[in-house]
Amino acid sequence: MPETGRLNIREIEAFRAAITHGSATAAAGALRLTQPAVSRLLQSFERRVGFRLFERRRYGLAPTPEALLLHEEVARSYAGLDRIAAAAAAIGERRQGRLRVIAQPAYADGRIARLLGAFLVDRPDVTAELEIGGRAAVLDAVVSGRADLGVAMLPIEHELVAVEPLARKSLVFAVPASHRLARAPRLRAADLHGESLVILTPANPLRQQFDRALPPDRLRARRVIEARNQRGVLELVAAGAGIGIIDPEVAEDRRGGDVALVAAAPSMTFTLALVMHRRAPVPMLARDFGAWLRLGMAN
Repeated sequence: MPETGRLNIREIEAFRAAITHGSATAAAGALRLTQPAVSRLLQSFERRVGFRLFERRRYGLAPTPEALLLHEEVARSYAGLDRIAAAAAAIGERRQGRLRVIAQPAYADGRIARLLGAFLVDRPDVTAELEIGGRAAVLDAVVSGRADLGVAMLPIEHELVAVEPLARKSLVFAVPASHRLARAPRLRAADLHGESLVILTPANPLRQQFDRALPPDRLRARRVIEARNQRGVLELVAAGAGIGIIDPEVAEDRRGGDVALVAAAPSMTFTLALVMHRRAPVPMLARDFGAWLRLGMAN
């Protein structure tokens, strides 16, 4: 009769090694045990399963037909353990997993998408989600756990959020290429008198930066057009609607030469930052991508 109780992992290892190597002595060497210790484990395992596993012969151990059937199941179990070990190694080496990133539109469609694509090239088993949202949406996604990382403009203040500066950037004026100011070395408030301006909505931090550098009472614009994001500003400028203010990176991929970029005086700067949950653990894969972003933004 078989003994009751759970199977012993050391006995199963000894059984597997004895089948694989053909003798208790060779199994002992593979397991770094003594030969008597392996023999005791095999005897205990036989009692536990309730049938003979080996015929003891002069030159080694001959497995019984029942032992070979049992070994097939053991081999399948060890294959599963090998898959678990391989998965653990892949996760630990950040070759497997899921990465969820959210960024503001001006960067999600450009630099962030390019850097994420390059990051994934050597990680074929990593899946990724790149979501687009305004600064409030970035904050909400990180705080709620829908995203591992966010990329947004400072300032961001929330007790559950930690920010890490990625890049300090300067705004420039976007001017229709045919406009008389398109070839100016820089533009000041006085240059904008009587011009149509294309600017972001008041809640946008870049609009706030613009208002601080060039207060409305110093400008006598002919017309003011508001857009929700920088790409909207760029398209309006390209269509000839007026002069806008943008991050030059937004115009990097623009073709056709319909927009000129002119430096602003005084300069207007802002900081793009990595946004992470302060209290929830950030996945190792996301931390690696954060380091990749810092390097990519620096270049």
